[in-house]
Amino acid sequence: MSDGLPPISTIVNDQGAPVVIVGDAQVTNAKELIEAAPALQKPEWIRVYANILNHMAHGYKYELIIDPDEFQAQYMKAYEAENPEEKAVAGLVRLHNYGIPEFSEIAAPTYEGETLTFFVRENYLGIPYKATLGSYFLPTYEPVTLTMEGDEQADE
Repeated sequence: MSDGLPPISTIVNDQGAPVVIVGDAQVTNAKELIEAAPALQKPEWIRVYANILNHMAHGYKYELIIDPDEFQAQYMKAYEAENPEEKAVAGLVRLHNYGIPEFSEIAAPTYEGETLTFFVRENYLGIPYKATLGSYFLPTYEPVTLTMEGDEQADE
């Protein structure tokens, strides 16, 4: 693949499950991935590591957000292109049905101590999620805060 990394492939098998191959071995969690390619934990490979973990967890359901400003511009362009008066209809995907993300929460992949944090956009709906890997298994995903236009966030 590149200096310091063995060949890594991300595919979907015949049953639709995400598969990661490192060298000749299939890996199923972050621990096996790091054992097969320890260099992935180096800061220069953080995007590759996050992308592989994202694939391992959900296949092609989510896309890694590398540039938060670009994501914000794309999201707002799609949001503003919608007719806010249009009624919600089953099967019609509209960002207005979900709201505007708290863009300040979204960042490029980063380590916070031993924890890897990255953000993704769900490919069908387009809304962002925060993914966190604090163990050696698979990341957990939580939606980024969404606010409906005109709503004020309630105090906790």
